[in-house]
Amino acid sequence: MNHLILRTKHNKYRYYAIRCPYKYRTMADSNGYVMQHRLVMAEFIGRPLRKNELVKHKDGNTLNNEISNLKIMRKK
Repeated sequence: MNHLILRTKHNKYRYYAIRCPYKYRTMADSNGYVMQHRLVMAEFIGRPLRKNELVKHKDGNTLNNEISNLKIMRKK
């Protein structure tokens, strides 16, 4: 079973991490975890996200990972 882990980045950005499925292994960190919002978006579009693709939370709540609250963007 995949368990969520609550992590904090830069002492302010809170997000959930989850064990990365093999299909999306290119998105995993060195411990084999992926940010949940990135995994939700990858599953929605049917492919792993590229390194230059960001997933933003429309409402600013980084713990709200509903697909309707997520937007994919590209790094400039």
